[in-house]
Amino acid sequence: MGRIKMQLAAEAEAEEAGLAVTASAPAAVTTTSPATPAGATSVPNGQRSDETVITLAPDQGAEIKLVMEEGSRVDFTWTSSGGAVNFDTHADRPGTPYHGYGKGSEQRVEGELVAAFTGSHGWFWRNRTGEPVTITLQTTGAYTEVRRVV
Repeated sequence: MGRIKMQLAAEAEAEEAGLAVTASAPAAVTTTSPATPAGATSVPNGQRSDETVITLAPDQGAEIKLVMEEGSRVDFTWTSSGGAVNFDTHADRPGTPYHGYGKGSEQRVEGELVAAFTGSHGWFWRNRTGEPVTITLQTTGAYTEVRRVV
């Protein structure tokens, strides 16, 4: 597990810095949110709900971040259609380039993400399966934006 964690941290840092980790094509990303002008589903108390779908080729990585205020909460579930993928749940902000929440290799993870500080909080995935996979991320909670980190 130590090797995976170290590899994921290095890959996430490279992705965050905009460096190409592999020579593969960009991941396909689709975010859908029914029926509100801001592109999100309205839920009670000023929260929102989104579904983001990413297709990853073998050895390809992708990162999705939510913009959140300190103490904000998001319920999330993500699944991989083609087996376990490496993941790194983390955050960043100016002056804090990396704050880790959890890493590993799974096919499905659900939980609650509580923002440790105001900034970008989210997930980096790397497909090591040898076949294309589709990751579906569902989020509901207090965040203002969903964005793909290049």
